[in-house]
Amino acid sequence: KPHISPSALQAWHNQRSMFVRSYFLKEKTPETKSMTAGKQIHKLIEAGLLEVKHKYSHNEETLTVDLQLPETVKVLGIPDSFGEKFGGSVEFVDYKTGKENTWDDTKLAGDLKMKATAWLIWNEADKPAKITGFIEYIPTQWNPATKEVEPTGGESGVAGEITYTSEELEAFTEVIAKTIAEVNAAYEEWLESTDEF
Repeated sequence: KPHISPSALQAWHNQRSMFVRSYFLKEKTPETKSMTAGKQIHKLIEAGLLEVKHKYSHNEETLTVDLQLPETVKVLGIPDSFGEKFGGSVEFVDYKTGKENTWDDTKLAGDLKMKATAWLIWNEADKPAKITGFIEYIPTQWNPATKEVEPTGGESGVAGEITYTSEELEAFTEVIAKTIAEVNAAYEEWLESTDEF
């Protein structure tokens, strides 16, 4: 694959078998009703038809950073929304949907997808001193009449907040580079593997 994304990086560290299926075997995961609903909710937010606590000037914008390893590898991601606040601070948000909120600051602290997204925005914003990320939960429910997942109409809420320093994100560059090296080595081994037990 010509690039690595925040979700792929997290999958490599937390769900190795899913990573192999998705990126080595190229098995497509079928889109669920929840995934479809998530995309529709993002469109409603962008159009201003769904109120949220955090919305910034850049929405679902593709960010790429060329990482020189010795070869150039692209780190690519699409943050839900990010931008500079008054006073120069940089913030971003990841919208989460579902029947219940399972997020808190502890879960957020260990989330590599959020950290990799922060790393991309930090590079895009010329490496500011810090970046703050939010998880914003939007309650959804299953509608048996339409057979669709839709917003309940309830108010969204901040389910987690985390601040990454410039030093922390600079150090994370090495984590990304190491992950890419591990993936490449594993891929070579996988190519030589057989079906024998």
